[in-house]
Parts: sequence; C-alpha cells; structure tokens
Amino acid sequence: MITAYNPRRMPLVTLTTFRNAHDAQLAKAVLADEGVAAFLGDENITSLAPYTSPMGVKLQVASEDADRAESILNRIAGLDVAEQATASAQHAIRHPEQCPKCGSADIRRTRRLTGFLICAALLIAVGVAVEQLIMAFYLIMAVCIFFLVASPYRCADCGHRW
Repeated sequence: MITAYNPRRMPLVTLTTFRNAHDAQLAKAVLADEGVAAFLGDENITSLAPYTSPMGVKLQVASEDADRAESILNRIAGLDVAEQATASAQHAIRHPEQCPKCGSADIRRTRRLTGFLICAALLIAVGVAVEQLIMAFYLIMAVCIFFLVASPYRCADCGHRW
C-alpha cells in the first residue's frame, strides 16, 4: 500500500531525471506497483517544451524509500547483477602454465604478426606483378582473418597448438 506524502516527515530525493514525461510515468508506475510512492517534478514544463527544457522530468521519492526505489529501477533496467559481477581483471587472459596435451611448462606464443606481415608482403608483390592489386587486397584480408583465428600458443616439447 502506498503511503500518503507528508513533506514534514519525508523529504523528497531525486532518483533520476528523464528526458520525457512518458518514460518518467512508466518508472513511476513501476515504483507504485512495488508499493513505493513516487512523484514527478517538472513534468508539465517538459511536456510543453520537451526539446527546449534542459531540466527534464525528475523522478522523486521519499528519502527513506530511496534505496529500495533505486534497487527496483536497477532491477527493471537489468543492472541489479552489476554489483555481483566479477571484475574483468580477475578473469583476465593469462599465459597458460602448461601444455594441455603433454603437461610441459615450455610454452611459447606463436609469432602471428610476423607471419601475417610476410604473407601480406608476398601478396602485394604478386598483386603488383600481375597488376591485380584489388585481388591482393582481398587475399590480404582473408589472410588477416586466418592469422586472427590461428592458435596463439604452442608447446615447444610436443608442438601442440591451442
């Protein structure tokens, strides 16, 4: 049940500002459905002149309901799992410790850039020789894709690539 607003008991806090009244009304309806009283500030000004009003429509709630209202809006927007997400630094791509095939610790990165540059130079030379630079360009793009998906690691002991 939504409680009546008493300005002496509950000061209002602006949660967010919307560009148009329609979006603000939807957010207010979501909060009302969850039992949180919400109020819209500057709704009429923004409705009359939506592109000239820099203020926007303010979605306001009582200060004691601010945390709950914010979590409701975040859940609706799909942001409620953001706090539970792990930092990307924890799952950063790291150099493998050992070969998955033989268990050797002698792991090396493949030299994909060097191979790509050699192939690209050869293709340009052939393209110039046969006067087909456009075809050479398309072949270089295909070779680029090949080198992008090539295995970045290889085992120095068994030769396994992954």
